[in-house]
Amino acid sequence: MILAANTGPAIAFVCTALTLFVHVECADAEALRPIVDFQVTYYPVTGQTIPEIQKSIGQNTPSKEGEYYYAGVTIWDLSSNYDLVDTADGCTVRNSQVYLNTTIHLPRLAEQRPISQGVRSEWSRFSNALKTHEMLHAKNAYRAASTLLGKINRVNTSVPCGRAKTIIQYGTDALIRNITEFDRQLDGKTQHGKSQGAFLNMGVR
Repeated sequence: MILAANTGPAIAFVCTALTLFVHVECADAEALRPIVDFQVTYYPVTGQTIPEIQKSIGQNTPSKEGEYYYAGVTIWDLSSNYDLVDTADGCTVRNSQVYLNTTIHLPRLAEQRPISQGVRSEWSRFSNALKTHEMLHAKNAYRAASTLLGKINRVNTSVPCGRAKTIIQYGTDALIRNITEFDRQLDGKTQHGKSQGAFLNMGVR
């Protein structure tokens, strides 16, 4: 599961969004990278059997939607800084930088005894599959941030800077909606990672 937010001065898929309205020249992307704050955090779960562990996940996970809950969740947000400079032809975007904050929340089984080898192996299989699924969301967010930075770097437009800022915001909002929808589709196709192995087999003893 993924949750997305735009919590700062926004950026946009400018070279695509702006060309719908104005003339835009995009310089070749330089070897820039977004500034990333990436973390994996764990919440504790307990249990000596698979049903007990599953119940503990439901009680302790930070990701709940009514009666539903998810064992893992990836939360990310994009923000940026850039300068808009008036030119004779309109406006240019300078000093662009994109910031990506990503946090993956995963369960961690507390050390306890006795736990059968079957339960321990099943937990290891499940937790690895869950992390792999959540990393797909994190990688998608990073790919988006990298693409955006390349697109807004050294952009020249034929509109005043006030108008350019409005269009950038419009493009940003649309892009984040598209990314969020892509991740929703990923969760839908994989049943939140179940088809990739991110589920606990209740038959394991």
